[in-house]
Amino acid sequence: MLKYDFKSNPDKKKWRSRLYGLLCTLGFNNAWLFQDIGDSVLFLSLVKQRLEDQFIHNWNGRLE
Repeated sequence: MLKYDFKSNPDKKKWRSRLYGLLCTLGFNNAWLFQDIGDSVLFLSLVKQRLEDQFIHNWNGRLE
């Protein structure tokens, strides 16, 4: 339902647009495309790790 709504109204800034953007930024666009994440505990662990990695990378970049 979210995937269809996003395709039909891509310019609306709603939480689904932000979720889609976050998934793509983290490299999890397949989760959006296929609407399946498999093991939810593993998926959330990977999302958390990538968010932490991105934060540290961006923070180090600003420090340099």
